[in-house]
Amino acid sequence: MKIDTLSITKTKPVEPIKKENLDNTTNFQKPKENGELKREKEKITPQHLERAVDVLNEAINFIDKRLQFEIHEQTNRTMVKVINRETDEVIREIPPEEILDLVGKITEMVGLLMDKRV
Repeated sequence: MKIDTLSITKTKPVEPIKKENLDNTTNFQKPKENGELKREKEKITPQHLERAVDVLNEAINFIDKRLQFEIHEQTNRTMVKVINRETDEVIREIPPEEILDLVGKITEMVGLLMDKRV
C-alpha cells in the first residue's frame, strides 16, 4: 500500500478586527431647540393657511406660467393649478381636483359606515 504525500498550503491566521473611533464617523441630528418645538406644537388656523396661499400666489407672479394655490374644501388639502397666463387655460392640477373629490367622497362614506357601526 502506497501513501502519497499531499501538498498542504498554509493559510493566513485570522486577525482580529480593528475597532475604529465611532465618535468621528457618525453624524447625529442635533436636538431641536425649544423655539422649534413650540412652533411645531402651534396649530395652523385656516386664516394662517389662506395667508400662506396668498403669499405663494404673489411670489409666483413673475413666472411665464401662473401657479394658483387653492385649498380643496372637502379634504382641506392644498391644490396647485398651473395656468397659461395668455389664455388662462389650466395646464395641470396637482393633485387633480377629481382625485380630491373622490378622496372626499370615500372619507364621507367611511364616516357613514363608522357612524352606523358605533
